[in-house]
Amino acid sequence: MLIGNSFVGFLMTIFAFSGLVFFFESDSPSTIDASGKFFILGVLGLVFWFDIFASAFRYHRFFISTLHLKAKNNSLMEQMRIERSETVKVNKLLIASNEKLDASNAIAMFPVHGDSAVDLI
Repeated sequence: MLIGNSFVGFLMTIFAFSGLVFFFESDSPSTIDASGKFFILGVLGLVFWFDIFASAFRYHRFFISTLHLKAKNNSLMEQMRIERSETVKVNKLLIASNEKLDASNAIAMFPVHGDSAVDLI
């Protein structure tokens, strides 16, 4: 960032304005008009446009980073959707294998060797 925040920009503008007014209050031969007001106004206009362009570049960088973050968020959301669908598939397979294991354990716990009640005890 060229200017950290708006307060710092405000202070820089006030400082530039007060410095220009103090510096150009005297009669200098470099001014175009007799009082030098147009020269001061021109310099202040240049300072203003510099601040505007600096702010525009800062907001442009912020906008571009926002677009990059949005694109990254969209790709992460798509990846999360794919991983959730894979998790659902794996959970269904685990439930099916657990049901098969439960069924085979139930058969193993109560083997049928004969029809008598003594064999079950």
